[in-house]
Amino acid sequence: MKIDTAGSRAEATDKLNASFYDVIVTDYSMDGIALLKTARSKDPEIPFILLIDFDEGAISEALKYGAEHCFKGRDRGVFFSDLDHRIRKAVEWRRERVLHQELDERHRALLQSLPAITFSSSLDFVPTSIRGKVEEITGYTKEEISSCNPSWGQIIHPDEFLWLRPKMDGARAGSLNISENEYRIVRKDGEVAWVHELVQIVCEGPGHSAKVEGVLYDITFRKRTEAALKDSESRYRELAGLLPLIAFELDLEGRVTFYNQKGLEVFGYSPEDLRRGLTIFDVIVNDDPDELEGGFRLALKGVCPDYELLMKRKDGSAFPTIIKTAPIIRDGHPSGLRGIIVDISERKEMEEALRESERFYRTIIEDQTDLICRFRPDGVITFANDAYYRYFGKTREELIGQTFMPLIPEEDQEMVRQKFSSLSRDSPLTSYEHRVVLPGGLVRWQRWTDRAIFDDSGELVEFQSVGQDITEKKKLDDELRRAHKRLMDIIGFLPDATFVVDEDRRVIAWNRAIEDMTGVRKEEIIGEGDYAYAEPFYGSKKPMLVDLIFLDDEDTASHYDRVIKKGKDIFGEVFAPTLYGGRGSHLWAVASPLFDDEGRVVGAIESIRDVTERKRAEKMLQRAHHELEARVAERTRELEAKNAEMERFVYTVSHDLRSPLVTIQGFLGFLKEDVRDRDVEKIDADIEMISDAVKNMDYLLQDTLRLSRIGRVANPPEAVPFGEIVRGALGLVSEMARSKGVEISTAEGWPILHVDRLRIREVLVNLIENGIRYSAGRPRPLVEVGWRKDDEETVFFVRDNGIGINPGQQEKVFELFYKADPEGEGTGAGLAIVKRIIEVHGGRIWVESEEGEGSTFCFTLPVVD
Repeated sequence: MKIDTAGSRAEATDKLNASFYDVIVTDYSMDGIALLKTARSKDPEIPFILLIDFDEGAISEALKYGAEHCFKGRDRGVFFSDLDHRIRKAVEWRRERVLHQELDERHRALLQSLPAITFSSSLDFVPTSIRGKVEEITGYTKEEISSCNPSWGQIIHPDEFLWLRPKMDGARAGSLNISENEYRIVRKDGEVAWVHELVQIVCEGPGHSAKVEGVLYDITFRKRTEAALKDSESRYRELAGLLPLIAFELDLEGRVTFYNQKGLEVFGYSPEDLRRGLTIFDVIVNDDPDELEGGFRLALKGVCPDYELLMKRKDGSAFPTIIKTAPIIRDGHPSGLRGIIVDISERKEMEEALRESERFYRTIIEDQTDLICRFRPDGVITFANDAYYRYFGKTREELIGQTFMPLIPEEDQEMVRQKFSSLSRDSPLTSYEHRVVLPGGLVRWQRWTDRAIFDDSGELVEFQSVGQDITEKKKLDDELRRAHKRLMDIIGFLPDATFVVDEDRRVIAWNRAIEDMTGVRKEEIIGEGDYAYAEPFYGSKKPMLVDLIFLDDEDTASHYDRVIKKGKDIFGEVFAPTLYGGRGSHLWAVASPLFDDEGRVVGAIESIRDVTERKRAEKMLQRAHHELEARVAERTRELEAKNAEMERFVYTVSHDLRSPLVTIQGFLGFLKEDVRDRDVEKIDADIEMISDAVKNMDYLLQDTLRLSRIGRVANPPEAVPFGEIVRGALGLVSEMARSKGVEISTAEGWPILHVDRLRIREVLVNLIENGIRYSAGRPRPLVEVGWRKDDEETVFFVRDNGIGINPGQQEKVFELFYKADPEGEGTGAGLAIVKRIIEVHGGRIWVESEEGEGSTFCFTLPVVD
């Protein structure tokens, strides 16, 4: 109950204008009658209690304006008790009056808005008046109902008419004044509808007959809803039976009217126990029944929070629970409680385990060598472990409640603040390094990892930090950086093109030599991965030799001409087509893994050398080798031919030299006899024969010596026009040609040769003399010296129109001491010598001839382009 007070009539009037009150209480002596008049002018029905002494005039005025009066001049206890009774009674009347007014207004509005029919009829239920939504509810028109076509009894559902008829008969007999019924009707379209009927017997006075008045509402929707609710409640009961929680319902006295199956199992009760009147108080462990009763009443009002209660089973064993309840509201009033009970035994055990764990981990934190602390957003420390206190040389009292910022040099403080301000719920972690100043002014380095802690609303409430002293690590890092720089400098100045990748195969070093080789600057490639280092070599991103350190890729290895593994190192040779502006280059590379202190591969290095010149030299050497092999094979064939020739030569020499010796030996015998006989004529003949044999032997020996000398260097080869050699040869044979009457013709436009001038002149002299010798005596004897082109080959020739050579002899004419005409001049060594000279110069010789048609001796020699 709310009470307002006022110190004057004016203040009370202002409050009446501003608010609604259930009752006004004032003293007569405080201008109470004037306030009463004002109140009545604003609200004629507001209860008014006037406090007066026993004064008939005051009592008369109070009664005149409809106010109650209460005497002050009595025992104080009696006075206040009487005043309390009057106020409560007035408030109750006032609120009931207001409620009735509201109900009347609502009822009228409801009748206007709801599908309803108001009617009046005779006691025989013949309609005399009917209004409202007749056709909407029944399907019949007002005229059809008013003319009893059909009658109301025919509209009522047959099953309902059986129990309604006695009530209708009672109304006719006047024994039933008011009746309220719900029943079914059959609409004109045959559909069944539900209606709620409120009727009463009305008699307006003497001389008036009684009649029936009533109102009828369409409650079809409500009935369907109730049916659905019953079905829903049935499903609710079934679902409650399946819940893993305990579901229950209580009546207003706390009796358990429902337990689901889980509840029966947990508490150990049976449905029979519920029927015997089991209450909620029987299963709660509590020694204060008043507290239980008070909590139950609060729960019925819906203001009871969730409770943690210790409950007990039928066997007396207790277990912790959380109970959640809601009042069951029926017809606007609580009719009981409905709720669930959660067994939190496991949660309690977990909470205890959590507390134990917290104690355990707090002990661990306190024993940590890392610095651990928590602090508010303003930097004020709320917790720190012992290591933190020891590190800074301060006590708990000196640090807790103080900000840590004074421990950090001013030049580092702004960076730390920025780190704090960068944290959010989505990104709550950060790490950073800064310096601290210890007592005594010693400066140390620390590394901190901070986590921002937010509440459920997203508000930053605290930071938790873990730190380490990294002073020594910073020194080591500086040393490592210097060592790394020295290593990078060494790699940078390596003569071979070299690059280094990390374990993710990103480039971390790219020296000057590889910059020169690829044209890619270090700044363009450092940090790049995804095989970017291969593009300058191959024009595309693909694995290189260095990648074989990380993976066994047969496809990558197949790109190389050869790959060799020696221990941890991998060697490879490949042609890189896009180097040097697309000219390409042959490369020899070696890749090696890089290891950390634990032997884990953390990167790889590849050094590359351009071996194009070496490859070119190898190819030239290989070509020279092949040429040498060919020349050796050719020389071998020549030697084999020369050996065969030598065999023939030795045989021929031995045979041909033997013939003069036999002659000499024979004629020496003759000479001996002729000397003994002193036959001077025969002696001269014998001596002449012996002399001829000696000359013949001398010729044979000279030709043999000449043949043996061919192949030795007489004169170095030189570039000489072939015409000069021809003219030199003609000068040596011209007398012979003239004496035998043979004409010699020569060609023009001779090519230049690279030959031994004297040896080739010897060839021409021999061939021309043979031509003169075998064409002499022929009509118009002629020897031609010329040259021709057979395809790409230059062929020189000496042609005569002599007797020709039988085809069967054409191969033999070049054999040593072979004579086509045994009676002819010479030893038969000339053409063998010619053939030997031509072959020594790298040429070849052959004869084209038909018997009786002359002969053409053809040969080739090296021509200068």
